[in-house]
Amino acid sequence: YKMKLSIVVGVAHMFLGICLSLVNHVEFKSPVSIVFEFVPEVIFFLSIFGYLVLMIIMKWAMVWEGGNGPMILNLLIGMFMSPGSLSEKALYEGQANVQLVLLGLSFVSVPLMLFPKPIIRYRQHMAVVRSAAARNYTQMLSADPHAASPIAPAEGDGSASGEEEEEYSFTDEFVHQVIHTIEFVL
Repeated sequence: YKMKLSIVVGVAHMFLGICLSLVNHVEFKSPVSIVFEFVPEVIFFLSIFGYLVLMIIMKWAMVWEGGNGPMILNLLIGMFMSPGSLSEKALYEGQANVQLVLLGLSFVSVPLMLFPKPIIRYRQHMAVVRSAAARNYTQMLSADPHAASPIAPAEGDGSASGEEEEEYSFTDEFVHQVIHTIEFVL
């Protein structure tokens, strides 16, 4: 029981960490991170490790002939190595199909963690760039031809604050997301 209980506690601890990331996403008002980071992480995590905890609890709760139930480690490995079939006794009817669905959910969640967020952030960045370019062009057209700088930033738009904005790089954004996804999946 000690080893299985340590798995249950460890999974609960990791799930708490994932849930705390939601607090950060809400605090920083990042719906993109909630939908394309937090939700796929929860789906992936619960599809594999939540299911593992469920199997542990089910094995504890059932009375097995001869005192030995199925080996949970073999069931979990078999879930990945031979989807749709069981290498051990089933814990419940339809287990092979449930495992197939959970495996599919975990596979679908990985590209959802990886691709949409950098692409959406890139599109948001390009929208800001186009908006700023249109604003500067409009200011240039409406400026007094005798003014010293027709493209000077408007008051209060933050561009003359002395703070330099970090230059946006889609490559950096994508690499960061790849690293985050790989770390999470492993």
